[in-house]
Amino acid sequence: MALAFVYAPFSGRITNLDNGVCAPHFGCSGESGLVDIGTCGSLTDLYLYVSYPAVVKVYIYTRTLCCCKAPDVYGLTRIVDLYATNNRYLGSILFGHVDTGNGVRDGWHSLSGSSFGPLGKVPGGSCCPPCGCSRCCYTGPHTHMGCYGGIRMSLYCGQWVAGGSTAIYRFEF
Repeated sequence: MALAFVYAPFSGRITNLDNGVCAPHFGCSGESGLVDIGTCGSLTDLYLYVSYPAVVKVYIYTRTLCCCKAPDVYGLTRIVDLYATNNRYLGSILFGHVDTGNGVRDGWHSLSGSSFGPLGKVPGGSCCPPCGCSRCCYTGPHTHMGCYGGIRMSLYCGQWVAGGSTAIYRFEF
């Protein structure tokens, strides 16, 4: 069995895990292993960091899934499908709340190292209900992460994570 890892997309603090371990929190689209990572400033670049060469190719697409499908950057979601050699699908990572203005285009991308991007920027701002949906509440710049087919690493609320070096998810293949 081989392992592939996805690392923190930028340096910051974990502000939430799963369904409200630290504060009210909900998934965007059925993803598991929920993690919110907050940053001090808005417009922080968000990168994909993986264990290369375990992950050699990705397929990226953008949808409006988070914050009750809000039509702004807090609703935008980038989903990254991860592939090993021989086109073996490993699983997917969801990044919610992404300003995609400076991000790489949707579609297939071959990796040449462990960092790729940026996928976009972390938008600023905050919102508590009502904001068009009773479940919407965020108190500063952060990204929401979740996975399909992977396992979240052992993390805790308030933990400092370093972009590109703190493992957030693992995938077995």
